[in-house]
Parts: sequence; C-alpha cells; structure tokens
Amino acid sequence: MGTWNEHAFPHLPVTVYTEGLGGAEQRLREGSARLGLYTPRAIREADLTTEFMASITMVPVAAAGHPLSIIRRPITRGDLEEHVQLVLIDRTQITAGFSGGIISNRIWRFADLSTRLEFLLGGFGWCNMPLHLVQPHISNGVLKQLKLKDDGPWSLPIHVVHETNRPPGRAGRWLLEDLRKKLTSCPRESFDGARATKKRRTK
Repeated sequence: MGTWNEHAFPHLPVTVYTEGLGGAEQRLREGSARLGLYTPRAIREADLTTEFMASITMVPVAAAGHPLSIIRRPITRGDLEEHVQLVLIDRTQITAGFSGGIISNRIWRFADLSTRLEFLLGGFGWCNMPLHLVQPHISNGVLKQLKLKDDGPWSLPIHVVHETNRPPGRAGRWLLEDLRKKLTSCPRESFDGARATKKRRTK
C-alpha cells in the first residue's frame, strides 16, 4: 500500500475501512467504498462482481494454559462444547442472525478480531483464528493450535468485490494487480469450492 500511495498515485486520497462479516458488503452498497476484500455470501448477488484473490488458513487455538490445550488426545466436539467459544458478530443487517461455526454451549461475541485475540492471549476461551495472526504467538508458546479429532485447519477464501455497474478505475486496477503480484504464492481455488468452504466454517 505504501508503494502505491507514495509513487503510483501520490495525490489520491484513500480511506481504508476494517469491517467484520457483512460490514464490507454494506460499505459497497452504501457507496462509501468502491472495492471490498472479504468472503462473499453463499448466495450469488447479481449486482456484485467477485473474483477470488487468496485463501487464509484458519486454525483452532487457545492459550497454552487453557484446559483444552493440555488434553493429550485429539479434542472432540464434546470437549469444545464445555468451554467458552469466542465468535464474531455482525453489526449490520446483511448477515444478521448468522450463527455458522458455533460449537460451544457457551459463547462470547466480539465485533473485531483484535479484541478477540487479546482475550485469547489473556487465557480466555478458544476460537478459530487466521494462522498468520496467531503463528507468532504459537511459536513463542503463548497460544497453542488445538488438534481436533474430527477437523483441522481450513481455508477462508478472500475475494475482491465491487458493484457490477461500478468497476475499478485506473487506481483500483493498479492496486488489484499489485495485490495479485504479492499473493502469487497463495493457492488458487474455484469460486464454488471456496463458497462451499465458507458455508462450513465462518467463525
């Protein structure tokens, strides 16, 4: 982003929003954003154009001292149900009521990943997190990746999305091409396969 802003389009003002769940799509529909990077809903929207960009590996984690982390066998669904699960909520109506990925009988809801991570680091609860965010904490022993009996790491497909009647302009096209170059090492997925993954795992 720095290279783009400083050299390619140095005088172009840029606003970057960080949203959860349906927030990115709402920004597009409100007209306050031209491009979105997020996992689209399973239902195809004719007024939105999407293109796969990358896959993010998601892993179940808890603090190293959490009761789930000291289980010396593959963790079962019954084990997970006994402990607080940290899940994301949507502050928009686009995915209101969506509850995919909830396993535990006890849940705490969070509006953003960073706050949820702070609770994990503090030893509270378990959840699925992007591997690139928690890998440093796993490596230094603060967090532990949970070994589940019936499941393991999975991929969250990220797409670039824009309104069909508002395609990216020159700066937008440059940004997307620059992102693609930086993400050439990420595995490609079909859109249908990616959305099947989305329906199975979201929180």
